[in-house]
Amino acid sequence: MLDLIITSQPSQINRTQTLPGIADHDVVYTELDIRPTKRVQTPRQVPLYHKADWTSFRDSVSALADNIAEHESTQSVEELWQLIVDNLHTGIQSFIPHKTLKGKASCPWTTKDLAKKIRRRDKAYARCRRSGRMEDQGKFQTFKKEIQRELRRAYWNYVEELVTPQDTDSNSFSSMKRFWKFIKYKATDFNGCVIWVFPPYRGKLRPFHYRGI
Repeated sequence: MLDLIITSQPSQINRTQTLPGIADHDVVYTELDIRPTKRVQTPRQVPLYHKADWTSFRDSVSALADNIAEHESTQSVEELWQLIVDNLHTGIQSFIPHKTLKGKASCPWTTKDLAKKIRRRDKAYARCRRSGRMEDQGKFQTFKKEIQRELRRAYWNYVEELVTPQDTDSNSFSSMKRFWKFIKYKATDFNGCVIWVFPPYRGKLRPFHYRGI
């Protein structure tokens, strides 16, 4: 096998195999995603241990120990284990509060006013599709341009607030921590391959040759 497929994004490779080729040379067949798959985080329950009622939880565990001592001679190991699991789960749900964490906000810079304008734009688009009139199309295009301009302005204001030190910051690294946290949660991947130019030809090609495909 002479062909190699090298990637820095193995998660985008769906399938790789060899197929019969010409003579004794096999063909390397690979299926890959052009765009990175977006992983949407499902809502999940997170316990708030600092708000737990530990006194009541200890009392429930003590009652569980007494209950096990009463039934240890009449129940099997599996039944006793299930009793422990059920009682601990009930105690956690009863005495430890939980909160629901949803998926990360895709546009935290979107305000209520922008959300209202986006709904107005969507309504204008639906009206434009139904009627087909030039007047409705013009209104939709006006809403669209206005919202795009305001979204860009809100986005860059949000990024500026991330990297600008605030009076409430505990130290000088807090702003950079917020910035790198924002970069991490962006979760974007670079797609394609980089064109490498060998030294003899470096400087002889135009700037647009140095790019990713």
